[in-house]
Amino acid sequence: MNDVILAVLSDERDDERVVLVHRREFGNHQILLRRESFSDDVGWFEQSSVAISPDQVGQLKQALGLLPGNRLRSPSGASRRSGVRVASDCG
Repeated sequence: MNDVILAVLSDERDDERVVLVHRREFGNHQILLRRESFSDDVGWFEQSSVAISPDQVGQLKQALGLLPGNRLRSPSGASRRSGVRVASDCG
């Protein structure tokens, strides 16, 4: 299994986030939305996840494009709490 983090979406709380992940496993590709929490003892850990099939990715992009005012903030110089951070290496 090979997971590549594509983006990290911050939450109102510093100890929670959603991570957008590209997973390659046994020749299959999936996009995952992972809900993660932070603990001083453990670090970041997964609470739950939702797998999005390749066929659903286009549908999700289309649905997000329909949202009013859907502008992403620039990840450059963004703090941990400032919205979306996009991973620089998505390969």
